[in-house]
Amino acid sequence: MRIHRISNEQGRFAKPTLLNRSLSHAAFSNIPYIAICQMTEGQFHLLKVLRLHASFLTEGTHDPGADDYEVDPERLERVADSILKLTRSAGEPDSDPGEADSYFEAVALAGRAKLLVGKLPEAESLLREALEFGVHGDRPQDQISIAEVKQNLGSALDLQGNEDEATPLFEEALDVLQHSDPVPLETVANLSNNLGMIYRNRKQYEEAEQMYLRAVEIFSELPDREIEEALVHNNLGTLYFVADELDGARIRHEKALAMRRRLLPKKDIDIGQSAFNLAVVCHQMDELEEAEPLYKEATKILKQAIDDDPELYEVVMQNYATLVDSIGKPRAAAKILTKAARQLEKAGHTPSWRRKS
Repeated sequence: MRIHRISNEQGRFAKPTLLNRSLSHAAFSNIPYIAICQMTEGQFHLLKVLRLHASFLTEGTHDPGADDYEVDPERLERVADSILKLTRSAGEPDSDPGEADSYFEAVALAGRAKLLVGKLPEAESLLREALEFGVHGDRPQDQISIAEVKQNLGSALDLQGNEDEATPLFEEALDVLQHSDPVPLETVANLSNNLGMIYRNRKQYEEAEQMYLRAVEIFSELPDREIEEALVHNNLGTLYFVADELDGARIRHEKALAMRRRLLPKKDIDIGQSAFNLAVVCHQMDELEEAEPLYKEATKILKQAIDDDPELYEVVMQNYATLVDSIGKPRAAAKILTKAARQLEKAGHTPSWRRKS
């Protein structure tokens, strides 16, 4: 009995860090404008307004009662670009503390904004510049600020497939942030999950498990972070599956599916992926009665995403057909594959069983 791959792990958390000080606009506002390189007073006051606006966008300070504040990425990018342009127009910073801090923050903010909107090469370039200036410039920045830049640069590299360079950046950022006061718990959880995925890809299963368990523990204690917790349960389940720890895989995928069913719309794609992952585990454990309805649920939901991810839908239908055939229904299994082939070919994808060898 051949069972095809489980659905890939989900969810590197690439949300740029906007921690503790974010933008030190209060301190900045006390610096005389003549100290900011060669800015005119008008340029300086415009820069103050832009920085305050960026702070509102990143921290949500205009609505302190909001339960969950979402950054407007495009708007933040425009503001950050304006801040950086004004800052660069004044020339290279010298050793003046306020001037150096302002330059570092402008470059780091622009890099975070580019990361938010998915402009990864630009984000990488700016964040490398911020890191170099913050570590080796005339006025080195504090460890927390450097850790934030390392995390964001690591995310930019990781999302471009450069795990080797991203890993030490994530590790160094995590080491600093988990010992800071206060500890930025959500960011520590995000970093832990990302490192868990990298360690899993490297087959460092024990290290991956430790990272995932830490992320789950933190998300479970934070308010309104059950979606993230469910995602990490899913990643843990996938880790246990590839490590052939099927009991552990089943427990985690059951948790992820139960949480997603409770929190998400009925036909959300994440529910379909969790149903499929749990079906694969049950199938592998020869618990076919449990696996069959889960495959059915997954096929109905994931059909919606056939244009975006035809290979996933192909694998779901192959596994479902394999199960149906194994319980003595070869004709039904053949019909499943025929139907799947029509759907996949309509989406422009030829399924593996119809490709010429």
